[in-house]
Amino acid sequence: MIASGRDERAQSSRLAFAVEELRAGRAIELPVRGTSMLPLLRAGDVLVIEPARASSLRAGDVAFARRAADGTWVAHRVLATAPLILRGDSCGDDDGALASDDVVGRVVAFRRGTVRVPLDGRLGRALALACPLVGKLYLWKATKSLYRGRASSSPPRA
Repeated sequence: MIASGRDERAQSSRLAFAVEELRAGRAIELPVRGTSMLPLLRAGDVLVIEPARASSLRAGDVAFARRAADGTWVAHRVLATAPLILRGDSCGDDDGALASDDVVGRVVAFRRGTVRVPLDGRLGRALALACPLVGKLYLWKATKSLYRGRASSSPPRA
C-alpha cells in the first residue's frame, strides 16, 4: 500500500513528537513499519522505547536512531559500539557509522497483540543472539527466490 502525502505528513509529525519526547527523557510507544527487523519485529507490533544515549548501548541492543545516510529513523540492532554501527536483522548491509547524537532511545520491549515481549534480561539476550541469524536466513531465502526463474541458480557477477 502506498501512503498518501497526508498520511506521510501525519507519520512524520508523530515521529517528530516521539523524538522530542525521548529527548525530554520520556518513554514512548511507536508502531513498527517495514520489515528490516524480521523475524523479531513485524509491521503492527508496537515498540516500547526508553530514552538512551549511545554510550549506554551494548552490542545486541535494539537502538532507535537517525540513520546518517538518509536521515530516516530506524529501530535496528547494535552491532558495534565504537564506532556505533546498527543493522536490521534481515538487512544485508549495516547503516554505516552513526554519531552519538543520532541515538535517542533503546527498544526495551514490544507488544504483539496483547503479548508484551521484554528485550532486556535473559529473553532479550537470547533473542539478540538468535534473531540476526534467522534474519540472515530470511535474506538468503528472499535472494534465492529472486534468481529462481533464471537459467543459472547463482546471482549474476559484477
